Amino acid sequence: MAVTNCMKVIPVQYFILMQLVIFLPFALIRNLAKLSTTALVADVFILAGLVYIFSSEFSLIAEHGVAKVAMFNERDFPLLIG
Repeated sequence: MAVTNCMKVIPVQYFILMQLVIFLPFALIRNLAKLSTTALVADVFILAGLVYIFSSEFSLIAEHGVAKVAMFNERDFPLLIG
């Protein structure tokens, strides 16, 4: 959402419905041995998602640079004892 400036192309309800249609049949399978190839496919999708997330974050850092990171807010720093 940071890249698209909070523009939603597909509403959230449709994403939930798509997940329901995809994952509900898998929940009904009793023999887990039948899911071994499905687990490999899921791993590929997880890897693709991680590559997408990291590549988009690295491109944002390359485009805008690294932001200033402070350990604490010096102006409104609360005192915590204990």
